[in-house]
Amino acid sequence: MGVVKSFPYRTSRFFINLGDKNSNMTLQEYEVKRFEPFSLGKISAAFASLGGLITGFVYLPFIAFMALGAGGEPTIMLLGGLLLGILATFFLAFVYAGVGFALGVFYGYVYNYMVSKVGGLELVMDIEG
Repeated sequence: MGVVKSFPYRTSRFFINLGDKNSNMTLQEYEVKRFEPFSLGKISAAFASLGGLITGFVYLPFIAFMALGAGGEPTIMLLGGLLLGILATFFLAFVYAGVGFALGVFYGYVYNYMVSKVGGLELVMDIEG
């Protein structure tokens, strides 16, 4: 049996005042999870590489097969083109994974920055009852 690790995150707290300015205000505390950007990048890379494999296996071999078939090449050349299409599929998965990792890390930093700005804000809502 393997050990399941929880997703690493930190929390930020912020408070919301419920009530109007003249009456008693009640504070409601909220916690927002802040994710580790590199962990988010790894998860994003895994999903992006899966998308790259699916895209590559669906499109690239058929495109290579049709391109060689249109040129009137013998069958052995068609199989070579099909093999090149499959190899290009794995290359496409690495490209998708790299882009997915970079975007995941970027979005992780943006998300954590926004959460850090929200933490410490005090929102006042007028509630008429």
